[in-house]
Amino acid sequence: PFVLDDEVLAHHVDLHHGPAEGTEAEGKKQTKQHHEADILGRSGGVRRDYVGWLLANSGNHRLLGYSDVPVASNRPGDFAIGQADLTSGLPNRNGPAAADTLSSPKGLCLDRGSLLVVDEGNHRVVVYDAPDGVPASAAKTVLGQPNMSAQAAQTTSSVSLRAPSGCAVSGRTLWIADAGNHRVLRYSSR
Repeated sequence: PFVLDDEVLAHHVDLHHGPAEGTEAEGKKQTKQHHEADILGRSGGVRRDYVGWLLANSGNHRLLGYSDVPVASNRPGDFAIGQADLTSGLPNRNGPAAADTLSSPKGLCLDRGSLLVVDEGNHRVVVYDAPDGVPASAAKTVLGQPNMSAQAAQTTSSVSLRAPSGCAVSGRTLWIADAGNHRVLRYSSR
């Protein structure tokens, strides 16, 4: 079960402080692909589970996973969800939305063997199987969109989301902050 007190949100925190703009080092950095595993860009929710840590890494359009507490600075992640590898970082892998892509994930929560990821850029929440706390590489279910490949904001309805910004699970109830529609949605487990 998910414990609300164990959720930490850190929206839009820039954890990478590179060379100053306009310097030679900055120019070299810009020509190099800078979505490496140790560069976080903007981060979203952080979640600790019994198998490790997950960071909703919004700026690189992925979840970044650590097998244990990252205690050293610039420690690379152990795996990524939403990207093909630890060095890629384009929204939806530079293609359409799919079950294995993300665009600006903002938060995450766990519920009875499932990982729910708030995928703000695709206006959805995707649900991954995570029976042992280790999430699958592709989502199994989508909320807020008619299918996994849809990514445009839908007309406001009881099933649509527009720029969701967070989620929480309490008992058998899922709460989603639907920021673009200025509301909080409640989903009850059946």
